[in-house]
Amino acid sequence: MKMRHVQVKLSDQDYRALKTFIAERGLTVQQAVSNAIQEMLLTSRPNEDDLARRRAIIRATLGMYSHLAPGRMLSEELIQERRLEAAQE
Repeated sequence: MKMRHVQVKLSDQDYRALKTFIAERGLTVQQAVSNAIQEMLLTSRPNEDDLARRRAIIRATLGMYSHLAPGRMLSEELIQERRLEAAQE
């Protein structure tokens, strides 16, 4: 599957939520994306605030690292790794 860079415009509310989430935890954007993906896989019933925060993080970072591995879907590989780890537990 061909990867593409996507530019996303966030609402002011989503942008503030994303900045707050990352700043409060002292994370890099990459760490925040990884954490959001992991939380989505492990949380059975997230609340609306959690979902909004996770969506904002994901929208803001789509395609951000596509130049590092042209032609690969790193996000899909990470999700698959997390699912395998969860299944082994």
